[in-house]
Amino acid sequence: MECSLNHFRDNDPRLRGRNDKLNSFNKPKGKIRMGLYRKVFAQIHEMLKKEEYHWYRDSKNHKKKMMEYDRFLEKNSLLLRKSA
Repeated sequence: MECSLNHFRDNDPRLRGRNDKLNSFNKPKGKIRMGLYRKVFAQIHEMLKKEEYHWYRDSKNHKKKMMEYDRFLEKNSLLLRKSA
């Protein structure tokens, strides 16, 4: 889970700023980490509720991965239903 938090922190400028701000106040590392987890879970909840992608995703990389996934599905004769 720690690697995931690092990924979110490194790619989200707001989380990075929050982390730096709390570090400057000499907060304990555990409290900073738990605060960031809470913030990430709140973001995930909002994105799922609104059916959005991650706000700071790399669009080019996402498109490449989705194309790979589509090829994998076609290769294995799997079909995803498109929602209306």
